[in-house]
Amino acid sequence: MLGPAESLYMKAARRGVEILFPADIVAANWIAACAEDDIDPFEIPDNWIGVDIGRKTIDRYSQVLDSAKTIIWSGPMGLYKIEKFSTGTKAIAEKLAGLGGRGVKTIIAGADTVAAIKKMGLAEKMTHISMGEYACLQLLEGIPLPAMLALDDDPVEKVVPEDESDDDHC
Repeated sequence: MLGPAESLYMKAARRGVEILFPADIVAANWIAACAEDDIDPFEIPDNWIGVDIGRKTIDRYSQVLDSAKTIIWSGPMGLYKIEKFSTGTKAIAEKLAGLGGRGVKTIIAGADTVAAIKKMGLAEKMTHISMGEYACLQLLEGIPLPAMLALDDDPVEKVVPEDESDDDHC
């Protein structure tokens, strides 16, 4: 499982691209139970799961976003549907809404991310919203989409039987 991630990380490093990982997270032992902030992502206790990004990560991501000209966001920061685990998603959504007002292109991809943005009333502040996360990412990658290829084909001629006239179809 780590092989592909490590390969991607090394490829990015060779190209001078920094991949950001959470510096801290919110972890919980049960979705409805208690949660602890400022957990090192590599030190999640047994039987606990990461449910949101932490304050340090929000601050770091926000700082990096300040210098962006185009932002593509695909996937919420945590379990945003549960209020106490939605802090990271809200913070990043609000950050993007503010940046959009300064001319930064903000592209939101995927049903969960779009739902979060709409729930917060920030959809109108984004440049583009796409419910088709996978298709959006493929298009940005330059992979031809079947529906787009179909539009490039010769148009299908409408065939009307000879015995039907325009007068019969008013």
